[in-house]
Amino acid sequence: MPKARLSDSGDPSSPPNGHLSAQRPSRSSARLKARSPIARPPSTSASASTRTTRPQSSRISRALPGSASIRAQLSTLPNPTAPAPSTLQDPLPPRPSIPLASTQEERDTCRSAFTDALVSDPERFANLVALSSSPEGRERLCSAAVSVFSSSSAPRLPVEPKDILSWVLNVVSSDPRTPTILSHALDLRTRTKHNRRRSRRDLAATIFLRASPSIMDGFRFTVGVFWLHSLPKSQPYPPPERWVTSREEDRARWQKYIDVTPLADKRKSRGKKHPVFLYDENKAQLVIPPEVSCIVKDKATGLIVFAVYRQFSADPSILAWAKRSVIQASTTRKSVRYEDSGTIVQIGFTAGALSRPLFGIARNLLWRGAAGDDTQRDLSSLLTYVWNRAMGTLPAPIIEDFKSFYGDCDLPRLDPDWPASQNSLGKLRLPPDCGGHTFDHAELAPGCAVFAQRYARVVHHEHQGHRYAINWNSLREGRVCRGGDFYAASHGICMKSAADSLFSWVPGDWHTTGLGSFDPFADAPHREDPDFNQHSIAFVTSGRVKGVYRKYETERALSAPDRIRAAVEEFDEHSGDHDDACSSDEDGSGEDSSDEEG
Repeated sequence: MPKARLSDSGDPSSPPNGHLSAQRPSRSSARLKARSPIARPPSTSASASTRTTRPQSSRISRALPGSASIRAQLSTLPNPTAPAPSTLQDPLPPRPSIPLASTQEERDTCRSAFTDALVSDPERFANLVALSSSPEGRERLCSAAVSVFSSSSAPRLPVEPKDILSWVLNVVSSDPRTPTILSHALDLRTRTKHNRRRSRRDLAATIFLRASPSIMDGFRFTVGVFWLHSLPKSQPYPPPERWVTSREEDRARWQKYIDVTPLADKRKSRGKKHPVFLYDENKAQLVIPPEVSCIVKDKATGLIVFAVYRQFSADPSILAWAKRSVIQASTTRKSVRYEDSGTIVQIGFTAGALSRPLFGIARNLLWRGAAGDDTQRDLSSLLTYVWNRAMGTLPAPIIEDFKSFYGDCDLPRLDPDWPASQNSLGKLRLPPDCGGHTFDHAELAPGCAVFAQRYARVVHHEHQGHRYAINWNSLREGRVCRGGDFYAASHGICMKSAADSLFSWVPGDWHTTGLGSFDPFADAPHREDPDFNQHSIAFVTSGRVKGVYRKYETERALSAPDRIRAAVEEFDEHSGDHDDACSSDEDGSGEDSSDEEG
């Protein structure tokens, strides 16, 4: 069998980043780079982060050449590069209703009273000024100023409430009686604003890669392209309906677990009773090492059959966000495939139970109140981040395949306000530890996705409505981290798994994720296995969603009596049916699980 194996060290002629060079950038792409408004590589945000995280003491020393006492006072002020606080530490009392000053004398009295307050408690106001670059900090500083005005014998506001912040900052910067520490706090506020703006700009350049074609072309041209023949339909490798592992000790442990563990649903032919296959890399057509990015095309059709990009995010804060999101989803939601290894949960839209098809958001929480509205929006934002970065990373045919499917079917995107709104553009909100930025008009993620933890399945294929699927392995860690590799069996491809890897495959071809090197008898969603842990976030779609959504849209157009009549007829039709063991009508997560992949 022909074979093209990549060594772990890669091609000696490849660039030092481990990518394989297949083509040279065209002159047109070079011209685009010169004209591009954003000419930074995707790693700019990381370098910017390194550049702006100097110790606080060094910044203070340069900012305050004066007395040591003032430096000591200012050392307690916040780090200008730290993320803005997401919530106030203490709830603020409501602002009192104070009349507006009507004469210049009253305005001068307000200014004098506020300056006296600054002089009497400079440390407190210095901290308030330094933190006022964030919305919460601005509110706290304005409330402190209003409390000063309200405490006078004749309470008056010097300006309109909306202009109080500008008035306060003007007093701090121009009044000769202002203590020195307040002047330096104002400088610190200015630097904080500039750092946040630069951080936002750099982060936007790494997320919205489609805004800069030169960056997209430069990145895509650094990966190798391989051409492979598909294996005979009767001879995919590894073979269908087999669990896959590459080590004998892992195979023996998993086979024992499969032999003694009852099936999750005995009515199904699929399940843990399939044998465990010991994979031989020497029989593969292509083995992709964990540090190599590449694209694989079919020799006969010229179509992309596989693509993988390493260091997809390259941002520790984003990876930490993904980790806690997958853990939160896996521990609070019902898995859609109990017969598989690990946990896989649906996020977004579902076609409902097999016996009662119903389009809507998956209601698969394990208990009421397990995830509030903020959690739902956080998961939606994470998926929107992955989608927008993937649009600038993956080849255009893969992205256009998703867009065509959602456009032709008019399926909604992952809008957290659905069904009140059905927009394709929305807000991307990053959590505080990722900068706390909000980007408007971001393209929302596809409406169907899954989060998976230590997930594996037998070699299989399915129909999803669109040709390609997209997966991001956001985490891979453990003391004995073996297995969990991805196999595109129809072309004999083995992709070695690595953390922060984005890849795309054809669900209609034979494929699977291999078993991991952890103890299956001790596996539980809430447990972070010390030997092996792997997280995935994938855009996959049930083959039933398209038809169920069309029915949903048709019923929405009916009059109220017609909808009631149709619901009664459907209830009578399915009144004797039962749902799958892994789903229920109550939670709405009963997908035809053969259509799902993690």
